[in-house]
Amino acid sequence: MLETITIEPSPGRRLRPQKLGLLHVPREVQLLIYEFALIECPKWEKSHKSECRYKPNDINCTEIPTFLNLSINIWQAVDGEFKQNVGNHCNCAKRTGLGLLGVSRAINHLAAPIFWSRNTFCFLDAMEFLATVGHRLRDKCRNHLRSISILNPDATGFPKHVSLPDSLTRNKANMKAFWLTLMKCKQLTKLELPPPYLKPALFSIEQWNLLAEHLTELAAIRFSYLLPYINVNSGWGSPSQFRYFCPSYRSPGQQDVFVRCSRTVPLRQESWTSEAATEFYREMELNFKIHVDTIVKTKYLNADPERLANYQDTFKLLPSLDEHHRTHRITLPTGENTTIKFYGLPISKKTRIQQARKRQALDRTQRLKNGLTQSQFEEQQERKNQIKEQEERREMRERNDALAERRVRRIQMHDAEAATVKKQKKKVRKEDAKRKEQRKLERKRAS
Repeated sequence: MLETITIEPSPGRRLRPQKLGLLHVPREVQLLIYEFALIECPKWEKSHKSECRYKPNDINCTEIPTFLNLSINIWQAVDGEFKQNVGNHCNCAKRTGLGLLGVSRAINHLAAPIFWSRNTFCFLDAMEFLATVGHRLRDKCRNHLRSISILNPDATGFPKHVSLPDSLTRNKANMKAFWLTLMKCKQLTKLELPPPYLKPALFSIEQWNLLAEHLTELAAIRFSYLLPYINVNSGWGSPSQFRYFCPSYRSPGQQDVFVRCSRTVPLRQESWTSEAATEFYREMELNFKIHVDTIVKTKYLNADPERLANYQDTFKLLPSLDEHHRTHRITLPTGENTTIKFYGLPISKKTRIQQARKRQALDRTQRLKNGLTQSQFEEQQERKNQIKEQEERREMRERNDALAERRVRRIQMHDAEAATVKKQKKKVRKEDAKRKEQRKLERKRAS
């Protein structure tokens, strides 16, 4: 007769399920996750988030571009390396998902090439690019770069947002270092630069030829302007043509928009010489830029063709211009067709309605919680934070006063001890002198 044997595992040797992580996912799925987390639109295309205080809530207010809502300080260390400090007025232009690169070496090995090769890296200035890519980025990461864009609204090509010390200037030597750093980006396929970088004082044809020799994947260079248009309703006055205000001088009633226009130049052409580069820059400054500026003012900003220099007097954006309708195709007087793109436009009516509905939903939620609207709740929280900060400052002052008093008492005790020791030493010296005098008198009597 057959017997059935039942085997029960001991309680201490129970099998536990294996803990799975990202590296256990199939490689194809991992790459899709890395692409979703690390690939973002260029910084030029980002706008302020709905909860950001710089996001306008009125269709008549323009939005300051996120990439101009910052300040960068660059200086040169003792060892010659460029250092920089970036101050952001908001975090809307910052990249998200970068923490994924620091999870582990295995993940970084797979994700880093995707991040460096599939994103467009944007800079406001050649010196910022030099400080970031030239002095801080490793060769391994630099070799993955494929798309670089340098764009700013300053007519000189070097914006006020990037400040340098007096000892560091944007001279031909530093620009030569900039071109040499570009040559180290071996896999570069897209490059965008401001046209002023072709000025004879900053450019030489030898650098262009070396660029064509080293960057085999780069077919052409795109030269782009970011033209500023300011309507000032405050007492600051109006800037001159193609000038702009820094964010720190931007008044609440100020309206400003920026227009991006570009031309592409093949990197390898036999007719490209120093004279040709100078002529191209002159053509961009005196024809292309002026034609685009005239069309923008007359067609989109309601300017009088006879009074283009005073376009602020009749400044009015075309009603069809908003955050969702920024790109337009125009024809220049020369017959050339080009695309322009607006930045800093007002929000659309649809966005304003969405923001209003979102505020109403938040108000209803807050009323159910504490009977306050969202704005009243935020004001209440701000007052509480102010009171808390005041209490913390008061506690800090009291702590500092107590520490100062303790230091004073310690100094007084040290001085008292020093005085006592000095007094004792003086007393000992007197006693020693007295004993010596007595011994001397005794020796005299004995003799």
